[in-house]
Parts: sequence; structure tokens; C-alpha cells
Amino acid sequence: MGSHRLIRWAAIPWLVCCLMGSPVVAQPPESPSQTQKVGSGQVKPDAVFIQAEQVLRKNGLTIATGNVTVELEGMRLDCQRLIYDPASGLVTAEKECLFSWGDNFAASDTLILDVNAKTAELTHAAGKSEGLSAGSKSFEGSLYFWADKMYYTEESVKLDRAVLTTCDVEANDLHYKINSEEVTLYPDDKVIAKNTSFTIQGTQLYTVPTVVVPLDQQEQQRQSYFPSVGYNSLDGAFLRNAFNYSFDRGNYGSAHVDVYQRSGIGYGIEHFFDFGELGGGNIYYYTQNGQQAERNRFELRANGNFKIDKYTRLGVSYNANQFELPGQVSPLNVSSAINVSRYAPGSALQLGANFARSGENDNRSYRFYYDLELSDRWSLLTRADLSHSSNAITQTNRYHYLGSLRHRGDFFEGDLSYERSGGQQTYFLNREPELSLRSYPFKIGFLPLTVGTSFGILEESPSLFRTERYRFDLRVPEQTIETGVGNFHAGGGIRQQLYGSGQQQYVLGTRLGWTHDMADHMLFRFDYNWQDSHGFTPFQHDVAYGYQVLSGGVEVYNNDLFRISATGAYDLNYSASYDVITRLDVNPIPGWELTAAATLDPNTGNWRTVDSGVTAQLTDGISLTHWSLYDLNNGRMTYQNFSVNYEDHDWVGSVTYRGVQNEIFFQMSLKAFPLRPIKVGPDPSLPILPANLSNAFTR
Repeated sequence: MGSHRLIRWAAIPWLVCCLMGSPVVAQPPESPSQTQKVGSGQVKPDAVFIQAEQVLRKNGLTIATGNVTVELEGMRLDCQRLIYDPASGLVTAEKECLFSWGDNFAASDTLILDVNAKTAELTHAAGKSEGLSAGSKSFEGSLYFWADKMYYTEESVKLDRAVLTTCDVEANDLHYKINSEEVTLYPDDKVIAKNTSFTIQGTQLYTVPTVVVPLDQQEQQRQSYFPSVGYNSLDGAFLRNAFNYSFDRGNYGSAHVDVYQRSGIGYGIEHFFDFGELGGGNIYYYTQNGQQAERNRFELRANGNFKIDKYTRLGVSYNANQFELPGQVSPLNVSSAINVSRYAPGSALQLGANFARSGENDNRSYRFYYDLELSDRWSLLTRADLSHSSNAITQTNRYHYLGSLRHRGDFFEGDLSYERSGGQQTYFLNREPELSLRSYPFKIGFLPLTVGTSFGILEESPSLFRTERYRFDLRVPEQTIETGVGNFHAGGGIRQQLYGSGQQQYVLGTRLGWTHDMADHMLFRFDYNWQDSHGFTPFQHDVAYGYQVLSGGVEVYNNDLFRISATGAYDLNYSASYDVITRLDVNPIPGWELTAAATLDPNTGNWRTVDSGVTAQLTDGISLTHWSLYDLNNGRMTYQNFSVNYEDHDWVGSVTYRGVQNEIFFQMSLKAFPLRPIKVGPDPSLPILPANLSNAFTR
């Protein structure tokens, strides 16, 4: 991998400039002879478009010279000379070759393009790839590469004896580079590199046999190209290492060998498997010595999803672990699940079971769901579940099943349902059966309405009281009226219930709201919620309490500088205040974000908690993030995280402290192959007082 290969990159800008010329365009003759000079022009043999200054036909071959361009379904080849063989579908190009696909391109000495298979082979290639790490916010630059040979297919790009970097400086001044015997790139999926060495600032660090870098940010594989060092109160200092391996594109993983000062060696394996259309999954196992107990800490988890036929899939999962946190030793936790789902035209079927045990707590559940379309308007739904829960003192069992015949009309929908539940120490409302009808929204004048009615025989637990119930609902869906002094929201309804045992009850309810954004600097939101009930119901499920609650908040803001808000609520019936939550966000200078939130109990005048966060860009390359929660009642710090980050031209390093684990560690990653970003505290960009929700609340 000599430096002369890197210097070849300087030829690419010159090649691009050459493409700006416009050759003369002319139609070729319909029946060329054995040797025929076509002249300047373009030819289109089969699906291949060739444009050049001169085109020659000889012995069934097409020979083009001078600013030659070939375009083929998303690919483009530029060179100075090529030979095209229509019989084999091969295009052989030489002299200043430039091959491009999507936002990527590569220059090479020679190139062979198979127009039938849509593949290309380049020798002595130098190229540039855009957006290699799709979906990552950490890297938005370009990846530069050099290779003895490059093989392109629609599914992957393979590089032999390759050099990779994201540096956009001169080839001999690279901040870092990656030398690899073989690199295979699967776009938006992963990069697999064999016999790979890392060189930073001219110093080669080490060589690893395999590197697998997921480009899909959902893959939670630990990084392998740099070890992680740190310290925690349980294990002391530690060095965590991962060594990748790969059998093929879908079957790969990493072996973990970690060294802890107090607990010795921790080790494990994480393997991903993919059987194509048949399914895939992953298996993870890790173990290390215990510190606060004699037994080992470990975690075993496995997940799989498999295709049985065109409409049916099987999903399985298993997890078992024993963990330790400072001052806490967990029992043995085991959980597993199996699920079969079939979604065919006109029907949907689900079967599932879940099992979980933590110490003496045991939970099991089984479920069944089937939805069948009988016609365009009629459908049948059946559903059932069975559950068992127990601990050292007591246990409970519960069953539930439902059968429902449903109809969709032009103006209403309805169902006839039979539903029953049972089991000790459970609460339920059986419908044996119940007929329900619900209208679609309609208008009387300007007023929108919905109407619903139902009649059924009901039984409730634990009273086991049984009687008939008739219910009528009339509702005005929430409406928004926009005015110059803000938006007004209003909605309400009435529910009347009659029982065969002689009782009756009606409930009235309404919600009124007002929001106003004043001059894009002050947001007001207030809501009035009222409900009143009269009569008596024999069913606990139907009990409705009257209330009057006023809620809302005020937010003052300048989008570029600060946001300050206060939200709360007041119960008018009981003359009692709910907690007031205040929050302040400040951006004093670019790169700095300060946030703080506090909770006040207005009934006692005591502040409960305060949480604060800081994001500070200290220099061009150094930033700090911190988040903490402080208990004001007890005068102690409940939790805190912080991270110091250093960002270089091509890599990012972070030193992070986690409060619950009482652990500090170092993480480093290259921008071309970023890890999941370290998250500290909540997201400060989320809105404090959403104007589009039913009730004001604070996150």
C-alpha cells in the first residue's frame, strides 16, 4: 500500500473537469459493416448508452475513443477509450476511468463493466463515498478510499488491499487511516473488514483480524476497534475489549474479554445471525465474578424471528440475568416469550405466551387473537387470555375471553359482544351479551355530534351483582375556534345509564380551553375541566365523580436566547393546588445550553426537587454535558451524569460518569464509523408546553 497509490487521488479533479466537454451527437448507421467508422456520435446498443467523440464498429465490437460516457440504470462510466462486446455484455475501459453510482465515485486505471449483471471491476481505484454512515448524526462527511481492486455490485462494494479515511487533507498528511486486506461495504447495513490496522498521526496502533461496523443504528454491538477503559466502585479499574468475527454478511458477532481490577476476567459473546427471508436474530452471553455476593453476575439473552410461510411468522425470546449495583444484589431474573402471527388477506391471527420469574415472583400469561373479515361490512373478532401471578404470600389466576360480531355501515358501526372474565382477587365487568351502536360524526347546523347507545346484561366482580344496563351517549367532539386573541377549544357530552335493578345515573362533562401565542414571545395555555354526576350506579366500573379543575401555564421565550415556564393546576371543588413545575432554558452564547426545572408544593410552600443540565462548548473541540437531580426535601443529590467530549477532525472521544452505576469510562470512535452517541439527561429540545394536546402538562 505505497504512498504512490494515494497520490493517484490528485487526478480525480482533472477527470471531473474533462467531463464538462460536450461531444457531437449523431445517429449511427442501421447496418454497420465488418469495420466501419461511425464518427463522432452516440450509439445505443441494447440498453447501453455510449457517447464519445469517435465510435468504431469492428468484428461485432463497438470501440469508442475520446471523452467516452456510458450510462446504465444509475451507473455512469467516463473514460478515454472503451471496447463494448454486445455478445458478452462486457465493457472494457481504460485511460482516465471514472465510475460513479449514486453520490459515490471512483477513479481507476482500468475497468470492466458487465452491463447484464450490473457489476464492475476496477484496478488501482481511488474514490469517495458520501453518507456512508446513513442514519447517524455523528458523521455527515465523505469517506475516501484507495484499493488495488474494487468490485461493485448492486448489493455491495468490495475493496482489496484498501486504505480508508475521512480526512479531506493531502494524502501524505492524513490524520488517520485504516489499512485493510479486504473491505466489504453493504450500504445502510454494515462494513466488514479483514486483517485491519489503525494508524493515527503516522503511528500504527495495532492490527485486528476482523472489524464489523454496523451502519444501522439499531444494532447494539459494542465497538471493537478501540478498547474502553474506566473505573467503577464495584470492580475498580477496568479495560473492556471486543474482538469481531464474521462468517458472512448475515452471520457475524464479537467476542468480549474484559479485565477488572477486583473481579478478574469478564467474558462473553454476541452473535447476529441472518437466514435471509427465513428470518434471523441474535444471541448474547456475558459473565463476570460477583463482588457483593458469592454467585457470578451474568446475562443471557436470545431473540429470533422466523418466517414459516408467506403470511406466518414465529418470534421467540429468552432472557436470564443476575446483576449488581452499588448496594444492590438482584435475584435470578428469567423471562421468555413465544409468539406466532399470521396476517393473511381478510384475517389476522396471533398466539402468544409469556413467562417471567424474579426471585419468588412468578408470572405467566397466554393470549389468543383472531380477526376475520366475513364481508365488506361484517367481521368477527375473538380474543382470549389466561394469566397467573404469584409470590411468597399469595397467588392469583385470571381468565378472559371475548367474542364480537361487528358491522360497519354507512352512518354507524356496531357490535354484538359476549365477554367474560374470572378468577380470584380480580375485578372485571362481564357482558353476557351487549349490543352497541356508534354513529360516525355528523352535524346539526354548525354543531358536530356523535351518538352512541348500548344494551346488555352485565355482571361485575367482586360483588357478583348482575343486571341489565342501557346506556346512551351524546358528545360534541372537541372543536377549535381561531380568533385574533388566541385559539379557543371546547367539547362536551352527556351519558345516561339505566339499570334493570331500578337505579339510574347521568353524567355531564365539558372541557374549555384557550391558547394564545403573543408576539412569538409568550405562550398562554389554560384549560377548564368539569364533570358532574347525578343518580346511583350498582357497578363500580360506572362510578363517575364530579370535579372542577383549572390547569395551564405560561411560557416566555426568545427562540435564540431563553425559555422560562410555569405550569400547574387548581381543584376548585376542594380548594387545593397541585404541584407547580417551573423550568428555565437559556442559550447564553452559541454552543451553550443551560436548563433547570423545579417542583413546588404550593400547599406547604416546599420545593421538592430540582433537576439541572448543562451543555457547554468550551472550545472548538471540547464540550461538556451534565445532568443532575437534587432532592430538596432531604438535602441530597439523587442522581447525576456528566460527560466531557473531545472532537477532533476525524474522531470523537468521551469521558462519561454514570451515577447509578457509580462508573466512569472512556469511549472513542471514528466519525466514519460512529457509535451510538452518549446521552446525558433528557432532550432539552422537546417542547415544554405543547399547544396541540388536550391538556397542558410538563414533561
